[in-house]
Amino acid sequence: MDEDLNHFLSHWFQGYMDGLGQLDQADQEKMLAACGLACAKSYTAQCYQEAWQAANGDLSEFLTQLSKHFPEAKYDQVDEHTIEVRYQYCDCDLVTQGWVKSALLCRCSLHNLGQNFMAAMGQTVQVKLQSSILAGDNECRFEVCI
Repeated sequence: MDEDLNHFLSHWFQGYMDGLGQLDQADQEKMLAACGLACAKSYTAQCYQEAWQAANGDLSEFLTQLSKHFPEAKYDQVDEHTIEVRYQYCDCDLVTQGWVKSALLCRCSLHNLGQNFMAAMGQTVQVKLQSSILAGDNECRFEVCI
């Protein structure tokens, strides 16, 4: 990437995250939900849909298929309605490019994950953030309730 563009984006995203941090939680959630949906539409939702179709509706096989699409993630079925998703490192382009370092971004990931499961399974899911690398934890961990 062009050095000038990278420099600009680093500053722009810092301003975005600073402004987001000044909003109340309800407004933050609106923004981060929209960002998570946009991210899902850009690539990941399609992968989740392909994995669900390949699994023919079998949840265990779906998680196996997801692991093929996203080898950096670990998907574990806790019970018939709960999936744990873990990441050993943050794979978000905004983080890997160095543009965003705020743990607020993890709530975007929470919404993105929900959109991905919803796109694949055709039903609403609830996602909870359990731990976050950007918040200082050793891994990112999400609980998905189907």
